[in-house]
Amino acid sequence: MKLAAVFFDVTGTLIELAEAVGPTYARIAARHGIEVEPGRIGLAFERALEQAKPRLFPGLPRAQIPVAERGWWRERVLETFTDEDGTLPFANFDAFFSELFDFYGGGGAWRLRGHALPALLAVRRLGLSSGVISNFDFRLPGVLQDLEIQGFMEAVLFPARSSLAKPSAKIFQAAQAELNLSASQCAYVGHHPTLDLASAQAAGWHALDINSGPASQSLSARIEGLARLLG
Repeated sequence: MKLAAVFFDVTGTLIELAEAVGPTYARIAARHGIEVEPGRIGLAFERALEQAKPRLFPGLPRAQIPVAERGWWRERVLETFTDEDGTLPFANFDAFFSELFDFYGGGGAWRLRGHALPALLAVRRLGLSSGVISNFDFRLPGVLQDLEIQGFMEAVLFPARSSLAKPSAKIFQAAQAELNLSASQCAYVGHHPTLDLASAQAAGWHALDINSGPASQSLSARIEGLARLLG
């Protein structure tokens, strides 16, 4: 069948942090009276993520997922700062966490990757539908809106909306069902070997790895090539 839709992973594919975690955490902490070294707090955050359980809540009612996601992030930030010096000297940790959490829910914390807009424009030029399938939390629509790419999307699937998450094939099946398409009509663009590429292929989708292919060939050209191949 001809290609009809191209879906994208979000973090690491369409968008990336505008600034490393350490400097952001340090700057916002300073506004709450806490001075930390950005490099050290960045490493502490990485350790907290490595040791954490996946941010997935199977069986939890959809309405409760945002609360669980926010709580999961609060635990990671708490671990980051207790790992840093063994104490938590904030006068009001929750006020600090709320500011930090809200910041990462807006476009100011993120930027489009260089290939993102050309790829989205190529999908539109080809007359294909586009969307995202992501494990980003409930703040995703606000980020996409602030970065001015929400308008490209016919479908946006993420755990707080669909109660599904990668690497389950079910989230890909939900995406194709939303657009009334078959698996063979859909392609997924990502970078993670398991969460993106293997899971899309397991669902019967075509998969494009942003980190593979000729260095001289842009992502938009690769999407156009796939569309021609399936044309």
